[in-house]
Amino acid sequence: FLGTHLWGCFIAGMSFACLDKNHHAHHVWVKQTKRATSWMIRIFFSCTVAFAIPVHELLSPDAILKGAIMGIGPCILTKVLCAPFMGDARFVIGWAMVGRAEFAYLIAQMAAASNMMAPPVFSIVIWALLWATVFAPFVFRWVLGRYIRKKAAEAGADAQQQGDDARSTPARNVQRCSTGHLPDLYNEELAAQQ
Repeated sequence: FLGTHLWGCFIAGMSFACLDKNHHAHHVWVKQTKRATSWMIRIFFSCTVAFAIPVHELLSPDAILKGAIMGIGPCILTKVLCAPFMGDARFVIGWAMVGRAEFAYLIAQMAAASNMMAPPVFSIVIWALLWATVFAPFVFRWVLGRYIRKKAAEAGADAQQQGDDARSTPARNVQRCSTGHLPDLYNEELAAQQ
């Protein structure tokens, strides 16, 4: 009535995500169902999306060219160029958003199954999503590496300056988080500042 079964799965996951302070539900999910989940996702996408792709339309030069234009423009550039005011991390943030097309394949398949898209248009959309899905990890790795090297170089210059300041201030004993979850890291950072 108010959504799809995928929305229900998302809400169920959010409901169980923070039951325990040690994130027990997340730990059990990752450790116990990781192999089964990875195979079920592969089967799910191959049985829903891959079987729905019209191969003769997908391999046409028109679909490949128009898919490349759609992939470079709306699928990639709009996300890469959306964060101009984010400082040095703008391209890292933009490229991190590019590779999020898994759900878009399912939406495209559902639209094609509902006759909202003709097979040639569906093929163009699939090519556009493929361009974004294939290029995003490689370019993101390169952009992130460049950003980390830049920050490390800046930190190296700052570390020398802070070394002189550290000699004059007492050291604090801060225990680090072993869970690695963002809320825990944030709380530890706040505790370290106090």
